[in-house]
Amino acid sequence: MDLTSTRRRAILGCMVGGGLFLAAELAATLLLGPPPLPPEIARVSTTRVSAEGDQLVLAQRVNPDQVLRYPLTGDGRPRVAVIGGSSVQRGFHHRPEVDFPTWLARAQPQVEVLNLGSPGLNSAAMLTIVRQLGPVELDLLVVYEGHNDWSQPVFTRGVAQADLWTLSIYRALAFSWAWSTLHHAGHAMVPRPPGTPTRTHATADDTALDLADAVARAYAAHLTDIVDESPAPVLFTTLLRNFDHPPQGTLAADPAACQAWINDQPKLAEADVDEARAHCGEGALPDWIAAQGHSRAGQTEAAVLRWQGSLLADPIPLRAPFVADAISRQVAADLGAPLVDLAALLGPLPPGQLFDDTLHPNAKGAKAIAEALAPGILAALAAGNRDD
Repeated sequence: MDLTSTRRRAILGCMVGGGLFLAAELAATLLLGPPPLPPEIARVSTTRVSAEGDQLVLAQRVNPDQVLRYPLTGDGRPRVAVIGGSSVQRGFHHRPEVDFPTWLARAQPQVEVLNLGSPGLNSAAMLTIVRQLGPVELDLLVVYEGHNDWSQPVFTRGVAQADLWTLSIYRALAFSWAWSTLHHAGHAMVPRPPGTPTRTHATADDTALDLADAVARAYAAHLTDIVDESPAPVLFTTLLRNFDHPPQGTLAADPAACQAWINDQPKLAEADVDEARAHCGEGALPDWIAAQGHSRAGQTEAAVLRWQGSLLADPIPLRAPFVADAISRQVAADLGAPLVDLAALLGPLPPGQLFDDTLHPNAKGAKAIAEALAPGILAALAAGNRDD
């Protein structure tokens, strides 16, 4: 047997197969456009910002058809840009009323508001965008972000990423039609039909909890860098979270038994805490059930403490824990940046009527955020004018 000839045929076969695969991917992209994003819980953002002529162009990978364009130079009004994830810009829904910058612009016509949010945007991606804003005329940059930093390492098939560097691999795979076609996991953020109870996923995978400290350190560093590199003063906010939704995940020594108990509960919020601990152990779900009970009894402080514990223990953290708010407050204080504490003004147990799902504001919530933000924005603009 001629091994050299066999190797050559194998190499040639790989080259031909690879070429055909790339040709098929290119043909599919040219004919059909970019593939739909695979249904990760937190989509990997591939937002791109560029200056084209006299315009700032923000292209979103989540919805390639939606390209936002703003003049690089304002019209004479104070110019405020808002940046963040899908809680800021839910472009793929085509529902501007659920974006709080829309309500800011309506309520404050004397201020020009630019919405630079993009679904999936985390603080690292946001820093990249801030570095590209040099040519843009801005008076203030408002930062509303945090949920995606904690949730992006998590996917619907479990906590699939042991290292944050693998995000770059998923970002590349998001451009492949083959990957998109083969990846059929259900999307945990799809709103359930009315009347369908929200359910918690029992798991034994604590990878997200192991990553939490590293995520917090990176988040603090990115917020600091955003202030240092922003072309305009930065105003931070704290985050809103839907208290009425249970944790997305809960750790359990026996996930199957825990899940069976969860699925058997008609109303998780009113389930027995001791039963929850017996079937699922200590963790995110028993803490949330306890928080719900304290809230119904009017024991707000106890409810907040239990909910804080639930957020910290959630192994599928769609909502950032309260430590994200603490980091924003600390960075703002250290750097002398203004901050609007939405978590305090509208919470810390905001009613579920403000949300479409676990964390996204609905039109009522977006309007409430805008109303809470407006005085802080106007004060920050006034302070900037005095400094000038």
